[in-house]
Amino acid sequence: MRGSSICLALPSEKLELERLQMRPSLANEGDRDAFSLILDAIQVPVEQIAGGRVFVSECSPPPLLASQLLDVIIALLHTRLHVNNLI
Repeated sequence: MRGSSICLALPSEKLELERLQMRPSLANEGDRDAFSLILDAIQVPVEQIAGGRVFVSECSPPPLLASQLLDVIIALLHTRLHVNNLI
């Protein structure tokens, strides 16, 4: 079962937060060119993070990435093939 919570961001998460905000801009065809030219266009001031003004949502457990999901599927298929060969 997944749960989520909202908590304060940590100053050590600054770069990750900026990358997270950049992803949709780079995915948007209309914004991609502008944002790829100005790599520091999205900034989260560390003062805002340290001052408790930036919140993040956390999922527990974290969602699987597509590559992780593929690894799980391959492992399950491999196990199934191995079991079938034993029968």
